[in-house]
Amino acid sequence: MHGLRAIICHHPADLRAARVLRRAIGRVAQPSVEEIAKDARIGPITRRALGAGLLSDEAALEIAASDHLILICSPAAAQSEAMDDAAMVFKAAGRAHRIIPVVVGGEPGGAGLPGLEAEECLPYALRYAADAQGHLTDHAILPDFIDARADASRAIPPAVAAAARIRGVAPATLAITDRSKRRKAAFFNGAMAAVVMLALSLAPFMRESVDLTAEVEAARQAGLAAQKALDQ
Repeated sequence: MHGLRAIICHHPADLRAARVLRRAIGRVAQPSVEEIAKDARIGPITRRALGAGLLSDEAALEIAASDHLILICSPAAAQSEAMDDAAMVFKAAGRAHRIIPVVVGGEPGGAGLPGLEAEECLPYALRYAADAQGHLTDHAILPDFIDARADASRAIPPAVAAAARIRGVAPATLAITDRSKRRKAAFFNGAMAAVVMLALSLAPFMRESVDLTAEVEAARQAGLAAQKALDQ
């Protein structure tokens, strides 16, 4: 069982956002033993930068082999043909529901809003529905995206929302599990810090004890040497 694989595709300008999201998803709590038995755990999450050119055959194969496609959306991504092609790989295979748009900048649907055209962040293929054969139609849509913009107001962290979609569970449930995991980690880190502080505070006394033991041993050795000299 390999787990649920996902690939994060992004424009080179959004490298930092892609790295942060990938690490954060990896820290989200994994499922229970029962869910692991059903292969519901999150498997390897890969990352690929896609520039302005066309999607390479190698990249297309890697994307097609993934269970979910996470697209980092920004104005730069919206102008990338390769990002558009990546979305079409999934739509053509009838897997549009497994595309997870994560908006890190710009305005979703901005292309249809006067004055916000340049702020459009969604690749063209995400803005239109596909038919049963996987071909784009002229029916404009606004996909269910995850808002990871810095000024966004949200109750669920983007990484938790993405992990929940990959696993097919309610984000709120996973968020509670993730918060519990963070609390346990914070408690463990706090306990370790307390142990270190205690060890540092006892260090002088421990050094004195070691020094005293050394002095006693030196005196004992000197006494044995004197006794040996007298015996001779």
